[in-house]
Amino acid sequence: MNVRAGILAVLSLGPCYGYQARAELARRTGTAPVNVGQIYNTIDRLVRDKLAVPAEPDDAGRERWVLTPAGEAELRAWFATPAPLGASLADELAPKLALAASLPSIDVAAVLASERRAEAEATADATALAGRLRASASSESLAARTRWLDEAERMLADAQSFPLDAEPPRRGRPPGHLASA
Repeated sequence: MNVRAGILAVLSLGPCYGYQARAELARRTGTAPVNVGQIYNTIDRLVRDKLAVPAEPDDAGRERWVLTPAGEAELRAWFATPAPLGASLADELAPKLALAASLPSIDVAAVLASERRAEAEATADATALAGRLRASASSESLAARTRWLDEAERMLADAQSFPLDAEPPRRGRPPGHLASA
């Protein structure tokens, strides 16, 4: 799972603190929760890269962040860019599609179409460049990917986006942690 893109996706729904983003990412992708240190390091890089900015603290005083227009653009570009053909369907593509289905601003059908186009282009390139043996191996791999995409499309047909969890986790960075840095 692309943690950077996943956090951007969660922040696209509104202000979140790190532990909340971690829980939402796991809830929306069906993956194991990411190490909380990786979440906060990623948020720090998003702020550094001007893809997220601090938001008002929540009622408990936890620091929160929100997406910038540049962050929104990067998120949309990630959804529009097909996963590498060698990437694991279970570890990369399935979480990406589940995340897309959970966001109201993302067209899941467009994400699926992008994946299918990349697959078709890869078949053509493999045939032209690598010869028949490599093309045959690639086509078998791509056939499995196609079957899985067909199944994913059926499963996502009725998927609906959903908001941030109304009862977010209670953990998070204490207020003012950056003041001592």
